[in-house]
Amino acid sequence: MKNKEKGIKPQKSTLSKTQEVLYQKEFKSADRMYFDTKKRV
Repeated sequence: MKNKEKGIKPQKSTLSKTQEVLYQKEFKSADRMYFDTKKRV
């Protein structure tokens, strides 16, 4: 159990980090789209 927990913990941290980066990228792209639509209107 302890070995499995140790193996899962680092995976979770890296996963959350990648998720954060992906979220930031999506947020930026969404921000751009929002401003683009604002300019069009």
